[in-house]
Amino acid sequence: MAILDFLKESFGDFFSNMMHNKKEDMIYRMKIEMWKFQKKIMRMVISAFILLLSLALLSLSIIFYLIEYVHLSKTLSFLILGIVLLIIGILLKI
Repeated sequence: MAILDFLKESFGDFFSNMMHNKKEDMIYRMKIEMWKFQKKIMRMVISAFILLLSLALLSLSIIFYLIEYVHLSKTLSFLILGIVLLIIGILLKI
């Protein structure tokens, strides 16, 4: 009986250690993949923010161009820009 108990404990410890190492390896890989995913998401969020900021600044520059050099009223300038952006948005949605 002692030999069977010894073998049982030995194999049990061996497989337990092996499974523990596999588990730790899987957790490490999952952490790396989550870090890569977070990095990718942050890049996408930052690029979307920069794109929206540039769109807002370009819109303001177009409005001031229409007001200063074309001599349109502010209301008409905002209306024209709003219509242009609406058309671009509809075209992008299609």
